[in-house]
Amino acid sequence: METLTDELLGKMNMEDLGEMELLGYKCRKMRMKSDKGTHMDYVMWGNVMMQMEGEAMGISTTSRVTSIEEVAPPQEKFEIPGDVLFTEM
Repeated sequence: METLTDELLGKMNMEDLGEMELLGYKCRKMRMKSDKGTHMDYVMWGNVMMQMEGEAMGISTTSRVTSIEEVAPPQEKFEIPGDVLFTEM
């Protein structure tokens, strides 16, 4: 979301509503509208959706992050299992 150009925002029918703070994080608020009556407001922290509110097909929906815990995952989570093979294509 941080690197979307004005041209791409226009093609996606998205509007940049500026910055806001949510849970102490500097976020960007975006609005998306479709010709089918769907409209959603998104609050993004980088590429993480922190909040979404809107209506799709006549149904109101809300999703909101309530807390964030920034931790470093253990190194073993990134180890490739021995039975995984990579091949060049």
